[in-house]
Amino acid sequence: MEYVELKTYPRQIAAYEVSGDKKKIISVYALIKRDPAGLEAITKALTCSDVNALSFNLQDRGNSEGWVISAFLDMAQSIQGVAALETFLKRLTCVEKLVISEPRPVVYQTLLFPIVSGGERVILQATQRFQYIRSQMERILTPAGASVISYNNGLENGRALHKIFMDREVQTGPMHLRDRLELLREHLIATGYGIMDFKNLDLSTRGGLIQLYEGFETEGVKKDRPVCNQMRGLIVGFLQEEWKNEQVTVVEIKCKALGERNCEFAVGIKSNGM
Repeated sequence: MEYVELKTYPRQIAAYEVSGDKKKIISVYALIKRDPAGLEAITKALTCSDVNALSFNLQDRGNSEGWVISAFLDMAQSIQGVAALETFLKRLTCVEKLVISEPRPVVYQTLLFPIVSGGERVILQATQRFQYIRSQMERILTPAGASVISYNNGLENGRALHKIFMDREVQTGPMHLRDRLELLREHLIATGYGIMDFKNLDLSTRGGLIQLYEGFETEGVKKDRPVCNQMRGLIVGFLQEEWKNEQVTVVEIKCKALGERNCEFAVGIKSNGM
């Protein structure tokens, strides 16, 4: 008998006892519009008789936008399978965002206290406290000054995370940049930063777009300018470590604080003539 820890956005929710029987565990994360009929259809699909729902968590997104669903399912006995479930959910007009994946261990150690990441102690803090600190920094240092500090903090965080992933390669063997980006995505989800989507980032040209969903810097915030300076710095710090001979630039072109549905960053490389 063994225990498997399951993690979901933004925190660990359970540890399940697993016997020797074959299991196929997947995690489901979905953003749902406020559609009661659609929610009922999703709930039935995730809790039907041939799906073993290990956990099912429904949270209100606030501002009458809809719900957030996080679930862990054992699909070993499912007749239709994971692909059919994903196809069904994507066809529902109420589903704004859907992520289905097989949970893998995140790359840091989690204890009751303290939480340790890469040898450093990490504290958890409510986003409201972060927003308060930022507003005070903007009042004292001006919004521009506060943005520089937030950006530089993210820059150092991105560099540190890249080092952690590179150190891991010593034990696991060489990884492609896509693998490291997937580790970064999982880390940001597990630590509550948000959900990054790298599928529109072209690694061959070293440019493209990165989408960010549910970013912590925009939670409960309405501004007349983009506010995701920490996340922008994190992207620059991480990619700069990958492309050391290039000068990485990242611009936030969409921000949820401006009323957009999600945040989006344009990534590029500065030419030598600039």
